[in-house]
Amino acid sequence: MIISRDEVDIRSGINAMPANDPNRTLYEYRISLDDVQSDVKLFAKSIVDKKLANKSESLRDDLSRRMVERCNRMFLWLKMQGDNLRGGKGRQKLEEMIDCAPTGLDHLYDRNWMRISKLPDCDRTRAFSILR
Repeated sequence: MIISRDEVDIRSGINAMPANDPNRTLYEYRISLDDVQSDVKLFAKSIVDKKLANKSESLRDDLSRRMVERCNRMFLWLKMQGDNLRGGKGRQKLEEMIDCAPTGLDHLYDRNWMRISKLPDCDRTRAFSILR
């Protein structure tokens, strides 16, 4: 099993296994910021460049840097936040969207769930079927 976050439930499940179990082999490597930082930067940059191709390079660089600072090394956060970027928005609105976005995935899930629940019936039904 490969995990990138130290989740309490997973850790307690692993620790519940008997240490002398011959079928148990545990190797652990703690992923550091240095391990993923360059990938996070490239991913953020690719999202911003794709979504905001009509914006200046300096603005795209600034927005991708802001996203990297807020994402806490979570690629899924970058993906979910990138879905909110729109080329028709101005600099101030784009910066605000990133700077005010929740930093945890739980809050992003909640925000997306609220957005889905406010969709018209046909769109909401389609969204629910996709999530299933």
